Amino acid sequence: MDFMDLIVNKGIAVAAGLYIIGVFLKKAVFIPDWLIPFILLALGILASCFTIEGGFTVPNILQGIFATGLAVLGNQAYKQISTRDPGDAFVETYGGNDPDEEGEL
Repeated sequence: MDFMDLIVNKGIAVAAGLYIIGVFLKKAVFIPDWLIPFILLALGILASCFTIEGGFTVPNILQGIFATGLAVLGNQAYKQISTRDPGDAFVETYGGNDPDEEGEL
């Protein structure tokens, strides 16, 4: 089962909105970073319950949680990819993958 099958179309829109809100919250100096995922979670649940038919139901609450997870995961994946280290620290610490080098990998 694909993760995207668990999120309805409106949930994807909620995730996109949460991502944008998260960017603005990150720039707000009066909001600590550790609080941002919890704010997004509350907003995601509320947004899902108001935009998806049925109101405050367990499936809609789960959609809010999934949308928040998608937004936070997307942000973290983007950050990790855009700021990744090419591996120099690993090579310096553990050595390369050269079979002529002594030691084991």
